[in-house]
Amino acid sequence: MSLKTEIQRQVKSECATYAGNGRCLLDRQCPFFGAGESFIRCSYYENCVMPGDESLTARYWNALGNSESLADYCESCKQPFQKRSNAQKYCSSCQSKINAEQRRKRDREYRARKRRIQAEIS
Repeated sequence: MSLKTEIQRQVKSECATYAGNGRCLLDRQCPFFGAGESFIRCSYYENCVMPGDESLTARYWNALGNSESLADYCESCKQPFQKRSNAQKYCSSCQSKINAEQRRKRDREYRARKRRIQAEIS
């Protein structure tokens, strides 16, 4: 499915200003329902609707050639996502799983260290 088709589907289902039949409540044609494969930008869509789908957000910004968007791929699931900082490695859905794994590992190491020290004292 093309990027424009996916955007149109998201606009139809989630955009509060979409009035149907390719029209916008802002008294104009919706920029994503014009003829051809290209489209013009809509600030309402970019700021309010699009952030709900990380994969589509990354594809959208990459298609526009916006390298400032910090779009990248998750190291765990390999899906595109919108980075919130330059150090972020995981998408939001994988982040909680990775944090839990890292916490369990830290806790295991801490308990092992504690047992080792306790055994040396006894």
